[in-house]
Amino acid sequence: MAMTALDWIALGCVGFVVYTYAGYPALIAVLARLRPRPYARADWTPTVSVVIAAYNAEKWIERKLGWLFAQDYPADRMEILIASDGSTDRTDELVRAAAARADRPIRLVRVESRAGKPNALNHAVPQATGEVLVMMDIRQEVTPGTVRALCATLADPSVGAVGGEYELPGPGGAGAYWRYERWIRNQEARFDSTLGLSGCLYAIRRADYRPMPIDTILDDMLVPLRVHLTGRRVAYEPGARAIDEEVELTRDFHRKVRTLAGNFQLIGFEPSLLGPRNRSFFQLWSHKLFRLLVPYTLAALLAASGLVAGGIVQSGFPMWVWWGLLLGQAAFYFGATIGGRVKLPGPPGKLLGLCNTFVVLNWAAVVGLWRFITARQKVTW
Repeated sequence: MAMTALDWIALGCVGFVVYTYAGYPALIAVLARLRPRPYARADWTPTVSVVIAAYNAEKWIERKLGWLFAQDYPADRMEILIASDGSTDRTDELVRAAAARADRPIRLVRVESRAGKPNALNHAVPQATGEVLVMMDIRQEVTPGTVRALCATLADPSVGAVGGEYELPGPGGAGAYWRYERWIRNQEARFDSTLGLSGCLYAIRRADYRPMPIDTILDDMLVPLRVHLTGRRVAYEPGARAIDEEVELTRDFHRKVRTLAGNFQLIGFEPSLLGPRNRSFFQLWSHKLFRLLVPYTLAALLAASGLVAGGIVQSGFPMWVWWGLLLGQAAFYFGATIGGRVKLPGPPGKLLGLCNTFVVLNWAAVVGLWRFITARQKVTW
């Protein structure tokens, strides 16, 4: 029997998912190996403004400042600006106290009405004096050579923005996902440019900063991609590291929903990213946008498998193929459910955890689209 339309749809669904999560990473790795573009790094020490947006951050202020004081960077060439986004705890008090005893400028930028990170950054950046802006979040540890490493890469005039390596410790699914994600970013940057930076650590020249709409969800994509559209590269610097605490999947789910809702918003802000003006539109589609379509592809594949295995629709493929697809999907989703509820030791636990993470992240794409369409995604922390 000849292949039916449903057969072709099923083949397309399988191919699409495989390409998105395995084919594209393999392809970009090959391109990075065949056509690498090394950065012209240099020992460059421009004046730097570290800009941090914070809300009710009293538990992290002193630790963060300690990590910044430990930077292998001239103290007289680095200032610290903390934009307090309507904080109601001791954040402002602790910043003022630290400024009184520090060996470098520390300034509090008070934003009276809490409106979220983009608004706080828009208030802080005009008060910065550094040639380079290093954007950080308040929570993550930064290793001592971080600021110097970012500036060394930004010394290359072809580089417009540079991000550091975000480390999410732990053997769980969230940590494994981030290791996979940063590997892809590294390959993209070796080939040309990565597409998104971690908001907890990236740098651009102050002259390149453009105020953001205050409802921006992903500053760490909008800011560097605007620079990228001017023809420069978005670099990835493994020598600059931000180390987070291990997070529960529930908190990571809300963060991913926010990120995926922000991807939809990003295209609305900069539609030229989808066209030839963006020389990395192939990476954008393959890495970011295709992932937003995977949940619906998986749903279509599950429906097709059920229809054929149940004898409702005819197919040109042998029936065992469809039963294999149906049972394989059922086993995968059952394993994902177990992985989210039971922490098993060893390789079986890791495998089930990865299944759970895959399902949760794809569900986050669905929720993210809904929140974007209904304008329910909050900008504030």
